[in-house]
Amino acid sequence: MSINEFDKLPLSKSLGFSIRKNFGQILKESRLGHDYLELYNEMMKSSQESTGIEDDETDIVSDLTRLKRIADRRRYARRQSSVGRRRARSQALRREKLNSQSLRSHREHSRHTSLENKFMI
Repeated sequence: MSINEFDKLPLSKSLGFSIRKNFGQILKESRLGHDYLELYNEMMKSSQESTGIEDDETDIVSDLTRLKRIADRRRYARRQSSVGRRRARSQALRREKLNSQSLRSHREHSRHTSLENKFMI
């Protein structure tokens, strides 16, 4: 792309920069807006600090209850679908298999150690 073609294309409209129109003036205005943004952020920070810790705790509790409700709704919807029922069934089988496997392993280990203890005495 040549320089002449680049001059014809304006930069992003959202930033408000354009090569064809008063680039320097628009740049100054954007910096001025940045200063106001910093001031606004400071004011928001101080107002949040002045509200107190109690509000933060209630916000956390309400967020947790909201998330719990969302998770419960998703879990309910998952159980209602055929895929969800199949998944629940396979998870239950997997749990049962692991539990029985660990029980067998525990029994074998305890039997093995009891035999070793008998021979050591």
